[in-house]
Amino acid sequence: MKITKGLLLFGVLVVVASSCFDPPEYPNTPSINFAGLEFYQEADAIDSLVLSVNFKDGDGDLGLSNDDISFPFHPKNYFLENNGNLISVPTISKYTNIPPILYVNSGQTGKLATNRTLEKAEYASKMPEYVYPYTCNTYIFDTLYVERGNESTFDATYNITDTLRSSNPENPDLFEIKEIFYTQKNPNYDNITVDFILSNGTELDWETITGTECGPSFDGRFPRLSDETGPLEGTLRYSMKSEGLAIVLGSQSFKLRVTIKDRALNASNTIETDFVTLEGIKK
Repeated sequence: MKITKGLLLFGVLVVVASSCFDPPEYPNTPSINFAGLEFYQEADAIDSLVLSVNFKDGDGDLGLSNDDISFPFHPKNYFLENNGNLISVPTISKYTNIPPILYVNSGQTGKLATNRTLEKAEYASKMPEYVYPYTCNTYIFDTLYVERGNESTFDATYNITDTLRSSNPENPDLFEIKEIFYTQKNPNYDNITVDFILSNGTELDWETITGTECGPSFDGRFPRLSDETGPLEGTLRYSMKSEGLAIVLGSQSFKLRVTIKDRALNASNTIETDFVTLEGIKK
């Protein structure tokens, strides 16, 4: 099921101090309220659900750029095996021409957890089985880059496909490793979360809704809204596109539960729409 999402259109008012008036004082934690929900049925079957929310934020640090992929905005966490425990390890974006690399803090030790870690008795009860739907987001066949100096995180049993050497002597070598890593999605990667709740109380899991294939959720990112620091308010129009909207929702009543987050990782209040049907909000 194809899903895309993004900022369709937004209106933003940046309020800054001037000699004529004092700017409003908003908390640095963002606040939101519901502004609208519209459904557009397209001829190519990629339908659109457009959510509008009004927002206010005291310091204006709303939105993430394409470069915001280092800790704490990295896509997913990897794990190290450590005496029966699993230690979470993020990634950082250190080089412009290479994907994010593993970021190991001082004192963190252990081997990178993979699907083979399940074969070890001390970890089997702490990890889900290597079966669907965990093969969607938990066990990922991925390429991971590890800096020289962190060789203790792998050994000769790992699939080391390349070693990258920089012409700059200040940059350490990078080991390219391809494995089925055990991972978890970083909840701070997205800055808007959107949950779909049916009238019977069921929350839809779009990532596994077909029961056979892995798909994305409707959580996502909106871009930085201002380069200024100061009070910010406006309206976000967040577009969610999928050929599965009408197929899955049909004539059922549903509502959305929505939260946004700023770059300081302050979460807004959570809002819920009224129950609606696609036909009732169709434009």
